[in-house]
Amino acid sequence: MNEYITLRSGERLARTIADYDSSRPNIRKRTLRSVCYAPYLSMDFDAIGAIRLCNHSHSEVARMRPDLSVIDVWRGETYRRYRAEMSAYTMDEQNCRHCVRQCRAGSGSHVFATEQFDGGANDDADPPYPKRLIFRLNSTCNLDCVMCDGLTSSRIRRERDKAPIRPSMYGERFFTDMEEILPHVEHLEFYGGEPFLVKEHVRIFEILARVNARCTIYVNTNAVSLHPRAKQFLETLNFKTIAVSMDAVNPELHGEIRRGLRSDLFFDNIDYLLTLRDKTGLSVMLNVTEHRKNWFELPQVFRFAEKKQMYLHINTCIHPHNVTLYTLPSDQCLYVLDFLERQRAELLVEFPRFSNLANYDFLLSLIRSELASRGAGWRPSLINLNAASDGHLAAPRPGVAPFDTPGKVEAEAQRILRMLDRDTAARMMRDMLVRARGFADSDAWRAVARDMERLLSGVRAHSTT
Repeated sequence: MNEYITLRSGERLARTIADYDSSRPNIRKRTLRSVCYAPYLSMDFDAIGAIRLCNHSHSEVARMRPDLSVIDVWRGETYRRYRAEMSAYTMDEQNCRHCVRQCRAGSGSHVFATEQFDGGANDDADPPYPKRLIFRLNSTCNLDCVMCDGLTSSRIRRERDKAPIRPSMYGERFFTDMEEILPHVEHLEFYGGEPFLVKEHVRIFEILARVNARCTIYVNTNAVSLHPRAKQFLETLNFKTIAVSMDAVNPELHGEIRRGLRSDLFFDNIDYLLTLRDKTGLSVMLNVTEHRKNWFELPQVFRFAEKKQMYLHINTCIHPHNVTLYTLPSDQCLYVLDFLERQRAELLVEFPRFSNLANYDFLLSLIRSELASRGAGWRPSLINLNAASDGHLAAPRPGVAPFDTPGKVEAEAQRILRMLDRDTAARMMRDMLVRARGFADSDAWRAVARDMERLLSGVRAHSTT
């Protein structure tokens, strides 16, 4: 076996296998070692009928059709090839680029492959059935999120893309196969769209109840779609983890990022899930996607998670390319990094036993790794775009923590001037000033609004000379 993790292209990553495996306690007793156990455990089914290794795969193993046997795909040539490669610690740089990026950035414990599949690792080199199934069987969704697209959200496809809703790719043969497979499965995951609105998912839940399957269940929900039937499933099937997608604590910002979200319903349903957690031991966690529109709110989301005793997972937003942080100009990336590093110190004071510190540090490592990877001729890749996004780094919001006092707002304006190019600084200060004027009901806020107008005039004068 190679000493280093390699890519299918032959490139060697700057991470030894020993270092990678040192943070993987679940595989230390395994005789079958693999950089990722997805080919031995997992099948992912998406809304367009593609079968993949996992829900971050970029390549299809097969495509659904009426006569396709899911079991034959599992036992077929493509899965065998991935098992052979993964056991040699070789990753397909196209299919696995999400994990390759994470592997380059930080500890192996934060790589999606290890987080998701090490817990089910075993020594069966030729498993007859998958042990984990991942379902995104339709894109039915009630929200239009800035970091999402029409493949994942039917609302985006209908309203933003002006395209017809795709028909379901999953017919009777698929559900017949599921009747055979599900009794052998140990774990299921449901994504969307919004999982509890997808009729094919409801049918899987019904099969689980009928065959009395005891596999554990994970669902990633937007938490505004917990209708009575969904709550019935939550209270009777073997749900292990509910991951709630959350991008902001501030209701206004959250609604701008996730268009259609009702903040009151969101937090009511969080309370429902936490009550269920206290009764049943259900794990309730947060899935947080970091991007240009919520960077300044991320510490607040971490604070929320600490207060509610919830695990927080960073999703790593890499597209759309005009939404992700990782295509920003370097000065803007540094500005975000500097802010998050300052907030880290404050979080440690507030929460001496900061349970999500490792995940916060992983977020920092992603930005640092991106900056470190850039050469003198770096240019961003801007291929996958959200046409509804302006592509700008959002300005901090006066009146919203941690910019909830005039002094903090003025200090941030000074930092913007110091760290960012003049055009970007002028735009962000203009956005901040509009909001600061809205708080002009006290001498302190009126004073900071005047100071920002003066600073902004200086930026404009500098730009015209």
